[in-house]
Amino acid sequence: MKVCVVGNSHVAAIRSAWAEGSSPLTAHHVDFFAVARGDPAVAAGHLVVSGAATVHSTVGDRLDLSAYDAILVSAVGNFAVRNQHPHPLLAMALPQWHCTLPKVSASVFRRCVRHGLGEFAWVSLALQIAEAARGRTYLQPWPLPAPDVAADPDWKLGKLHGSGVAGVLSTYFKVQDEELRDMLGSRGEVLPYPRQEWLDGGFTPAEFGTRDPWHMNAAYGRIVLQQLADRLAPTDPR
Repeated sequence: MKVCVVGNSHVAAIRSAWAEGSSPLTAHHVDFFAVARGDPAVAAGHLVVSGAATVHSTVGDRLDLSAYDAILVSAVGNFAVRNQHPHPLLAMALPQWHCTLPKVSASVFRRCVRHGLGEFAWVSLALQIAEAARGRTYLQPWPLPAPDVAADPDWKLGKLHGSGVAGVLSTYFKVQDEELRDMLGSRGEVLPYPRQEWLDGGFTPAEFGTRDPWHMNAAYGRIVLQQLADRLAPTDPR
């Protein structure tokens, strides 16, 4: 089978895992198409990029979506909760969170999360890919951060919530995951987080992080490759 991994900077973890060899997907042909800067778009069945984009690809700067039996989009979700980004978590809070942000109901919170997803270019792109691709589209959810981020005394979300920040992240990423699955519908599949306990705890274990706590390493990428390989494996006809 022909497989393509499409995405932004998070593709690095998967490509690093692939480069190490003995990948769970060695039985398949795998291409990579990562866009570091600029927003690609789907046009006439192809993934194309603007002149300002930086593309790291094994197939050039134009991707034929009909050429693949499966496409993995990495990573899909709203952007990282960094200080310089206008993330929803820096603008609102649920009533049970003890912080100074304006409080909203659970239903308003959910609607805001979904709206944020719809406004984020890579989410829109992932849905377009799922619509245009010949094969099955799989979405890797945006990774939970490594716990190192909570050690940053200047991290705004940490300053707002203190020791409760893990619960805030867990709640947000669970709602985001549910909304993303609903938005994708039957057009593809959102892969689960590698471990449910990570989602419950709000963080990816430090062993899977990099110097940037919002990006994961090859060990994490290997888990994602295994998830995809499990879905591409032929089923036993018995």
